[in-house]
Amino acid sequence: MTDADEELVVDALSADVPDDAASSDQSDAAAPSADDEVASDERETEAEEECAASLRPTVFLDRDGTLIEERHYPVTAEDIVPVDGAATALAQLTRAGYQLIILTNQSAVARGMISEEQLGVLHDELIDELTSEGAVVDALYYAPHHPDGTHAAYSFASPLRKPGTGMLELALHEHPTDLARSAFIGDAVRDLFVGVEGTGPRILVRTGHALSPEDERAADHVADDLVAAVEWLLSEPAARRATATGT
Repeated sequence: MTDADEELVVDALSADVPDDAASSDQSDAAAPSADDEVASDERETEAEEECAASLRPTVFLDRDGTLIEERHYPVTAEDIVPVDGAATALAQLTRAGYQLIILTNQSAVARGMISEEQLGVLHDELIDELTSEGAVVDALYYAPHHPDGTHAAYSFASPLRKPGTGMLELALHEHPTDLARSAFIGDAVRDLFVGVEGTGPRILVRTGHALSPEDERAADHVADDLVAAVEWLLSEPAARRATATGT
C-alpha cells in the first residue's frame, strides 16, 4: 500500500464517523484505573522481553579469502574451494547459537564474467559444502555492482557494495539480530563495517588480502584463518562480552 493509499483510507474512516459521535464516545469512556495502567505496563514489558528474546547473535562472514580460497574473480565451480576446516568451524558457530550470514561483493557480474543465475548455482553448491557438518547458513547476500563494470544494469556505485552498509542493513531487517553479541569475520577492513556502532568483535583473517598494520589495528583480533577466528570467538566468553559492550 502506498502512502497515498494510506491517506485515502484514513480520510475514508474519518468521514464515516461524525464529530459529535467521536466526542460522545470520548466523554462516555471511563478513565483508566491504576490496575489498568499496571496491566498495560506489564504487557509492554512482556512485549519488549519477547522482542529482545527474538534477537539472535549473528556472525557476518565474507566469502572470498575468508570462507573460500582467494581467487581472482572466481566464476567456475573449480574456483570455489572452501578453506580448510570451514564446514567444521561454521558448525561450531551454529551449535553455539549464532546465525550465519554471508555478505559478499561479486563485481564479476557487473564485469560481464558471470550471470546472476550462474552465480546462484555456485552459491547453492557452496552452501551445500559449508553445511555438510551441521552448520546452518541463514542467508547469503551479494552485491553484483561495480562502477567500472561493463554490464550497464550493474555498472554503478551501489550502497549494497561493501564498504557500504546496504547489505548489512538488509540482513538486519530480514534477520532480527542482537548486534552487541554479534561478530564480523573477513579478510579486509571493508568486511568489518567499522563505522557501525554497538557491535561485538571484528576479526580479520590472513587467508585473503595482505593485511597492513593499519588494517590489523581496525580489528579486535587477527587470526590465521577461519578456524582460528572461530576458536578465538568461542573462547573466553567473558572477554568476548566485554568487547561487545565496550567495557
